[in-house]
Amino acid sequence: VAYGKSVMHLLSLSSGKGIMRRLHHNCYYNSLAQSNKMRLSWFNACCYMLLANHYLNLLRHYRCHALSMDGAGRSSNNIPTNDNKSDEHDIRELARTGVRYRARVAYDGSGFSGWQTQQDKSRTVQGELESILSKRFDRKIRVVGSGRTDTGVHARGQAMHFDLEDELPPDEDKKLEYCINSMLRRDVRVWNVGIAPESLLVTDKDDNVLRHKWHAIVSSKSKLYSYRFATTHYLDPIERHYRSHFYESFDVDQFQKLMQ
Repeated sequence: VAYGKSVMHLLSLSSGKGIMRRLHHNCYYNSLAQSNKMRLSWFNACCYMLLANHYLNLLRHYRCHALSMDGAGRSSNNIPTNDNKSDEHDIRELARTGVRYRARVAYDGSGFSGWQTQQDKSRTVQGELESILSKRFDRKIRVVGSGRTDTGVHARGQAMHFDLEDELPPDEDKKLEYCINSMLRRDVRVWNVGIAPESLLVTDKDDNVLRHKWHAIVSSKSKLYSYRFATTHYLDPIERHYRSHFYESFDVDQFQKLMQ
């Protein structure tokens, strides 16, 4: 309460530079009980810095939303339509005529019910990404991953693709990547966002040449899976989500043969 006015003033600032200037010059505050100025304690200084960091994150978040506003003033905060038939038609049309982008996604699967969207509205990686992209572009966006991981499975660089109506302006790929990550929770991150390679030419059984867009599943050449185990007397609690613990000793060589 003692520095409530300073907090309100901090929230009213419109730029990060203004915040830092205010933090620099406002190192004193007027006590309600005393007329003399008292130096801020380390606790209050930390509170100011945490509040400034939180406010800057809010500015970045809403700036990403504002980037998707069209000429009519519609914001990406609008929730896309729930008309499933209309959405599916738009998604198929966008896959046929739109511009395809590819990216990689890394996530901690501990808080997800796998990759694929579930009917029971469980939190999934695909659902999280589609929700963010749909808000960003104010329309339903379908995300296709190179594989479907199960509950609790993690990924370091899973390939994915999605389609947009138009090609982004130059140097907008990194800005889109930044915006997506600023809107996502910290247990999932997207990187290496860019336009997909040229379409693939394939031949069907009748020797007809068909043109297909780059596809996260079809164009995948290999996948690397890593299974991690702990054979120590106890499992480090920090590793509990990333390793399986064998309480008894086992034959590693025999286990590797079985895995082949």
